[in-house]
Amino acid sequence: MDDTEGFSRSEIIDIRSQKMAQYPHISIIQLASPLDFTFSLQSLNDGTRAVFPLPYFSEREETFAGDMINFLNTFQVYIRGCFNEERRQQFAKLRNSLSGLRLLRKAPDISLLVLQFVSELFERTLTLIVDRNEMIAERSIGIVSATEQGPSPPMKFRIPIRRGSTFDEIINSGVSFLGKSEDSTFADLIYPEIGAPKDATFLLLPLKSNDRIITITYADFGQQQANQVSLDFLEFFVGQAGIAMENALFRKQLDGSNQTEIMR
Repeated sequence: MDDTEGFSRSEIIDIRSQKMAQYPHISIIQLASPLDFTFSLQSLNDGTRAVFPLPYFSEREETFAGDMINFLNTFQVYIRGCFNEERRQQFAKLRNSLSGLRLLRKAPDISLLVLQFVSELFERTLTLIVDRNEMIAERSIGIVSATEQGPSPPMKFRIPIRRGSTFDEIINSGVSFLGKSEDSTFADLIYPEIGAPKDATFLLLPLKSNDRIITITYADFGQQQANQVSLDFLEFFVGQAGIAMENALFRKQLDGSNQTEIMR
């Protein structure tokens, strides 16, 4: 790496390390001289997704134009493949989760699968059971214990559904929410129980059955920076979960159980 052509080797490494620490979910592609294999290997060792040999005029003057054209064409193909790969991975997760959903017969198991599905995209997730004028905190991931330890036991704290609140609007409309809100319910009632996330962006994903909201899955990014999430991807899965929930609730209702008992 020629230090006279821009950032020095140490400056590039420092900037790359800062970006990886600040945005742990991003993929970094490093451009490097094809002659500097030591820097290329170090980049891969540091966690760079790929290293592309960038043509330098001083190194191959006679073939520079053709080398640059070949580089740009190859780089374009690689970037397109990266986006397709991410989408393929998402659909693989969706396909596997839908297959698992078809095997479930109990409402708590369906609710848990929704929680686990959402936790693939967020650091912290929590199931809230909607019961008349309040919500009851059920199982969570990444709140009581580390994410890798899986779902925790029910948290059991209760949240009144305030008129005009974000929760009230979701229960009435059935529409998901992803973003930031000035609703005081979070600062007053939820974050004292689970702690406030670093980024105020959060998800509220309602699960509807028989035209009623049964649960709302809350999710945020914990102490990480907010990441881009495909809301329609989550809504499609929870829609399928709602159909499975209808069957489970129908079986339970035959036994005369109320909604809260059904979810336990």
